[in-house]
Amino acid sequence: GAARYVEFTRDRDDTLRYVGTEGLGIVYYVYVPRGAEPPSRSELDRVEGNRERYLQLPSDLSPEVRRLAERVTAGEGTVLGKARAVERYLSRFRYTLDLESGNAERPMEDFLFRTHARLY
Repeated sequence: GAARYVEFTRDRDDTLRYVGTEGLGIVYYVYVPRGAEPPSRSELDRVEGNRERYLQLPSDLSPEVRRLAERVTAGEGTVLGKARAVERYLSRFRYTLDLESGNAERPMEDFLFRTHARLY
């Protein structure tokens, strides 16, 4: 078949967004050279300025996902502790691209409660 190109948009904060609806998914690679300089103070300030934006929950988050998140992060007193608790929880699942959740109406919930790969 003919080559297909995905469409991205870039918002004012340089965030790239995938806007395709064909359900193909995205594969990307990130390269960081050895000996790369650490981020500058202004770069760190820019990230900090966006912190709240990236910590927001979707307005339509289901009660089931909210309860799961509260259960997984129970006892954690910091944002970092909660993030690590979620990371530990999700790392129990096997990584695969062979799930059908991508086409579900609510893919996150479909993955978390129905199609997730078996636990390690």
